[in-house]
Amino acid sequence: LHVNSPILQVCHCHCRGCRTSTGASFSTWGCVPLESAFFEHWSTLRRHQRRTPGGELDNSPTANRYFCSECGCHVAMNYPKVGRWPEPNTLWLLAAFLPDDTDDFGD
Repeated sequence: LHVNSPILQVCHCHCRGCRTSTGASFSTWGCVPLESAFFEHWSTLRRHQRRTPGGELDNSPTANRYFCSECGCHVAMNYPKVGRWPEPNTLWLLAAFLPDDTDDFGD
């Protein structure tokens, strides 16, 4: 993962989606512009899409969540352009994937 931008914001989220995807009472995210984040191996990420009670894929405008296909760790999320959230052009990285040093964030 390479991020060529400062973090726009950091937040703790305790919504149901974050709680169920991480198994914790809340998760901490750092937001960066979508175009500034580059994954060397997108193929190792898997997107989760919820299913309706009838088993159909849920196309509602909720977050796209990405997990490591090797260990299952939650890595990132973003919101579709038709989403109800105001950040359609951002990528939210789980805090564990944020650089330790602010010098690693670009300008």
